[in-house]
Amino acid sequence: VSIGRLFKNLKDKFDFTRHDSNKLLRVIYNYKRFPLFQLPIEFFDLIRLYGLNFILLHFYGPQNLGLFYLSQRILQIPLSVISGSISQVYYKEIINNEKPYHFTIQIYKKLLILFLPVFFVILLTPNSFFSLLFGENWTNIGTILKFSLPWLSLNFFSSFLSLALISKN
Repeated sequence: VSIGRLFKNLKDKFDFTRHDSNKLLRVIYNYKRFPLFQLPIEFFDLIRLYGLNFILLHFYGPQNLGLFYLSQRILQIPLSVISGSISQVYYKEIINNEKPYHFTIQIYKKLLILFLPVFFVILLTPNSFFSLLFGENWTNIGTILKFSLPWLSLNFFSSFLSLALISKN
C-alpha cells in the first residue's frame, strides 16, 4: 500500500511523458522515509484486522470462526462509522496541532467515555438475547461476541495511532 501511495505521489508530481531523471530522484529522495513509517503501520494493521481469525480457526474450527466473523460484523459496522468520522476530524486537527500528544490523549479519553457504556451493555447482555435475535442455531454468538469485544476495542482505539504517525512524519 505504501508503494502504491508513493507511485500516486510520483504520478502527481512527475510528468511521465518527458523523462527527467533528476526530478524523479528528487521526488524519491523527498519520500524516502515514507515506506519506513508506512510499512510497519500497514503490517500491524493487517495483524490487527486479521490476526485473531487465524487463532480462532486453529483452536476452535471454522464454525466458530464463522460465528466470530458475524459477531465482528455486528460490532464493527457502528464502530467503523464512529471511528471513520472521528479519524477524519482527528487527522485534520493533528496536522496543525502544536501538542499532538496531549490532543491524542484528550481524544482517547472522550472515546473511552463513549465506548465504555457500549462495552458493558454488550458484556452484560445475556446469550439468550442473541438466540432470540438470530435464532437457535446462533446460540454461541453471544459468547463469541463477548470474547471478541476486547479485540474490537483495541482495533477501535488503535486506528488513530497510525494517523498520528503518518501526520507527523
